[in-house]
Amino acid sequence: MNEAYRRLNEVSRRLRAVEERYELIENRLTGLQETAIRNAESGKAEADRLSSSLKGMEERVVKLENDFSKIGKGIENTAKATEIAQLRSMIELWSPFKDRERHG
Repeated sequence: MNEAYRRLNEVSRRLRAVEERYELIENRLTGLQETAIRNAESGKAEADRLSSSLKGMEERVVKLENDFSKIGKGIENTAKATEIAQLRSMIELWSPFKDRERHG
């Protein structure tokens, strides 16, 4: 009978040790799950922030492209240096006649 009690106590002691290990593992898993959830939420928030930032950058790039297009069209419509030089020479051709008209 003493042998049976000894074995029963040994089995009970081992069972408690297994239960304690199980509880420790369960607590660790719960902690890991909570950490994973926090990290996932944080990652999602960061991804949303980056997405918003990229959208803002995309809008600015489109605006810059439009501005460059307008500037390019404006440059196309302005007189070039050679055209200005030609206009000056034409004006100089006309100026002697204008001087005669004023004095004459």
